[in-house]
Amino acid sequence: MAQAHPATNTNQEVYLRQRVTGRLYIWTKDLAKRSDMSIFDPVKAKRRIEQVTKDIASRAPRELTPEQTAAFEAQAKENIRLAAEITAEENKQAAIDEANEVELIPEADQGEDVTPDNESDQFPADATEAEIQVIVRQRRIDGDPQVARIRSMRSKNQVEQYLLGEFGEDVEDSMSLKDLKVLAEDFRVDRMFEG
Repeated sequence: MAQAHPATNTNQEVYLRQRVTGRLYIWTKDLAKRSDMSIFDPVKAKRRIEQVTKDIASRAPRELTPEQTAAFEAQAKENIRLAAEITAEENKQAAIDEANEVELIPEADQGEDVTPDNESDQFPADATEAEIQVIVRQRRIDGDPQVARIRSMRSKNQVEQYLLGEFGEDVEDSMSLKDLKVLAEDFRVDRMFEG
C-alpha cells in the first residue's frame, strides 16, 4: 500500500526508514509503495544524518597528497561497489528469511517439527516449540554483529553515538553505561525482529 506524502502542505523534508536494516531514504512515491518502508520522524532523521556527517568528518584525512587522493577515491568507489553488493545480498537474505517464516507458520499449526534437521539435536529433547523459538531467537541475538558491538562498548559516549547514528535517539546524560547498553540492545533487537 502506497503511503501518501505526509508533508504536502509544508516544506519539511520527509524520510522513509527501511524496516530491519534501518536505512533512511528521502520520500519518493516509488519508495513509499514498498511494504518494507515506513515514515520516519524527520527530527530523528536529521540527528542521524548530522551524527554520521560528524563521524565521517572526524575520520577524513586532512590535506591529502595527489597520491592519497587517488587512493582515497579508488577506495571510495570500491566501498560503494561493495555496499551495493551487500545491500543486494541483504535483500536476498531478507526475502529468504521471510519465505522461511511463511513456510514455518503453517507447519507449526499442524503440530509438525519446524526445526531444521541440523538443529534438531541442539535442543533439549523435551523442549516445546515455544521454548525452541525462544532459544533460536536468543541465538540470533547473540550472533548479531551489532549486538556484539554494543556489548563491547566501553564508554557512554560510544553508546550515545551509536544510538544517535543508528536510531536518531538522543538520550539523557544521567543514564549509566549499563542502562545505555541495555537501551541500545533493545533498539537493535526490535529492529532485527520488526516487520
